[in-house]
Amino acid sequence: MRTRGHLKPVLPPAEDLLLDYSERLQHHLPGRRAIYLNLSKLQRLNRRRHHVAMAAASFDQLARRAQGQVFRLGNDDVVVVVKGVGVGEIDEVVLRLRYMFDDDPLVHQPDDAPDGPKFCVWFDLEIDYPAFLAIARAVHKRAVALRTQEAATAEASVLSSKPLPPVLEPLDPHRLSRIAQVIAPADLLPMLRRQPICVVPEAGPIKVVCNEVFVSIDALGRQVAPKIDLRADPWLFQYLVAQLDHRVMSVLPELEAQIALPTSLNLTLEALGSPEFLAFDAKLREVTQKPMVAEIHWLDALRDMPNYLFVRDMLRLRNWRVALDGLSATNYAMIDCAALEPDYVKLAWNADLADGTPSRQRAAFLDALERTAPQKLVLMHCGEAAAVRFGRAMHIALYQGRQIDAALKGRAAAA
Repeated sequence: MRTRGHLKPVLPPAEDLLLDYSERLQHHLPGRRAIYLNLSKLQRLNRRRHHVAMAAASFDQLARRAQGQVFRLGNDDVVVVVKGVGVGEIDEVVLRLRYMFDDDPLVHQPDDAPDGPKFCVWFDLEIDYPAFLAIARAVHKRAVALRTQEAATAEASVLSSKPLPPVLEPLDPHRLSRIAQVIAPADLLPMLRRQPICVVPEAGPIKVVCNEVFVSIDALGRQVAPKIDLRADPWLFQYLVAQLDHRVMSVLPELEAQIALPTSLNLTLEALGSPEFLAFDAKLREVTQKPMVAEIHWLDALRDMPNYLFVRDMLRLRNWRVALDGLSATNYAMIDCAALEPDYVKLAWNADLADGTPSRQRAAFLDALERTAPQKLVLMHCGEAAAVRFGRAMHIALYQGRQIDAALKGRAAAA
């Protein structure tokens, strides 16, 4: 189920974890390699939150398979440690990242250059462990100094009577268990939101063709856990979202009988393959035969391609369409959407899309976009008129976002 807002982990600082892990490594060095990615040295445009998150996530699968760890530091640098993996296998991931950040001068700085910052620094820990440990200690020292400075600033703010935002308790397994018990019988209808997906012609009225349903996490928090940051831990948050998926499936059929347009739901592969989904679909078809849309995140699809293909075909037999969700200008060219054969592809708008500066990365994105049938494309997060202008230039068929919502409200008010 789609939720609104960014995930903000409240965990032990990565610098503390890195130092502790590095010190414990001294007795387990054989076969281990490390790489330090200097993402903090990238240009500001290339160092946005989603860029860094994607760079760190690109090593997750390798780390899980190779007894490794990935540390995303507070300054956006990323440290990866793995065991029993050759340089070539690690470099495959690094090369993808170099391609992603190809426009940045840092990427073209040789790794063995004697001076200046480098995109990444490699360590064979059996040989380079002292240097790696020294870096971990230096990183930790800088982080502690920054925390001390931030604490002093916060104290000065209190002394000057400047109000600070309320401090929420982080989500932990115990609190999650209590929340899950509260959600199970709760009435979710007041927390459901619908956002239209529309055709936006150059002339003529906007036409709503589908509505995406999602749970408002802010409304849920106010209702069941006003003192808890539900997004504090990304893994526990994902478990909470999975629980919400099942609850929404239990309440939605009755609502769908009253709405003629198709509805789009953002669900995990796990939820779509569950007995609860089959029961939900059976109840749904008792009240309506309209087509529905299941939005599947591209990472979810790529992690388990055989299951994705099975679920996709199963959904189509039940009059569902499949939308590939979560794509951006940064990752679009790296994913073979045609191989996944979705009915729709959802691309997130951001201001970078309007940047007409020629580059290899932009050329690859536009080439991949032109290979996608325009009627399959949904440009989402359209919060400004520039999004619609870009979409029309690329012949994109469907739009979703605050700009579209405002236009629909304005039309309703005029009527």
